[in-house]
Amino acid sequence: MEFAHPFRTYCIATICIAINCSSSSAEVIVYKEACAHDAFEDWNLRCKINKNTFTADPTDFRTTAFREIRSITICASFNNGGALNIPATIVHNYNDGRQSKPTELFDSVKFQGSLTANRMSWVGTSPRLAPAWPRAWSMRADLLQTGRQNSFTYTATLLNGQQPVGEIRGSCSFLEDDK
Repeated sequence: MEFAHPFRTYCIATICIAINCSSSSAEVIVYKEACAHDAFEDWNLRCKINKNTFTADPTDFRTTAFREIRSITICASFNNGGALNIPATIVHNYNDGRQSKPTELFDSVKFQGSLTANRMSWVGTSPRLAPAWPRAWSMRADLLQTGRQNSFTYTATLLNGQQPVGEIRGSCSFLEDDK
């Protein structure tokens, strides 16, 4: 019995490449999905931040990284059966041009989603790159396609146990193709 190599499986399902997109004040690098032959539908989204409660407490050093998020880019790909090709890519774009992937903050990340539900979600547990965070901290996020076909909402919540520490909400739309 032959098993697929995990790296090869991820590369076939989803490959994100960087492209440059101009904005009104500065150039921001975003990620655009380039899917393998089995991709049925791709969600290449840019999310505008509507609410960010991480700005409420400027003294909390654990949430500093979330305060200056300018936008969020999401790359999600779905197969012919409508299931999410895992992993999806979530990128935080900051005011100063930096970028980070919130999923990389956790040892364990679980993705779920389908075209039938018009939804993609992820949950990250066991912080690894933030040693000052207690092990009980986690992050969960939901991307939901609204009633309008090209409109999405994204909500990400950072939790300390069951207590919400901060939340980011955004409205998302498809990235324009570079011509």
